[in-house]
Amino acid sequence: MTREETIEFGKFWLDLNKDGKGSRTYEFFELAIKALEKEPCEDMGEASDGHHTFNQLYHQRAILFATIVNEYPDISWKSFKHSDGHYCFDEGGEMFIVGIDTPEGSYTYHYHKKYWDLFKCKELECGKEWDGHTEKDVTRLLSLPPVQPKSPWIRIEFKGDALNCPLPDDGERVLLRFKNGYVTTDTCQVTIDEEDNTCYGFEDNPDFEDIDAWMKIPE
Repeated sequence: MTREETIEFGKFWLDLNKDGKGSRTYEFFELAIKALEKEPCEDMGEASDGHHTFNQLYHQRAILFATIVNEYPDISWKSFKHSDGHYCFDEGGEMFIVGIDTPEGSYTYHYHKKYWDLFKCKELECGKEWDGHTEKDVTRLLSLPPVQPKSPWIRIEFKGDALNCPLPDDGERVLLRFKNGYVTTDTCQVTIDEEDNTCYGFEDNPDFEDIDAWMKIPE
């Protein structure tokens, strides 16, 4: 993007987000564009308001948004393409869109592909359709429900006749919770049967039938 195109885009952004006039972001754009008009900057990313450059704010925003998205992976998504099937900004996979579906609607950002792995959420072939949200709708993020703390208990689950859940190491002493609510301690035992199958059990409770969950003993 040339200097002239950057200035034109910046002015377009200011007009599009004029409802946010007076905000720190809006004022930053105004100062950056004025500075660019007066004195050309070789790298627009290094344009500064005297405290932070565009590159610094861009990186910080990526880290902060990733922190939110990674706490809500079930309602977050990312894609290299917009809903119309075209690559973001037609840059052939250099940029991607990442969004989160809040109770008040979606909120999205675009990032360079180097940030792709930072966002631990589902990948879509095409991004979801834009619902018209703008910068002022960032407050939608405040409508996200509190994150529920993860239980330290690991449920005993089966897939067919086979155990389908993480289990303690051989010889590790853990807490066991039974289906009737009773809790005790026991030691995991791992053995190999005659057919070379790995068999898990507990020293005092070899049968998993009545065990609901286990957890590490708190230090």
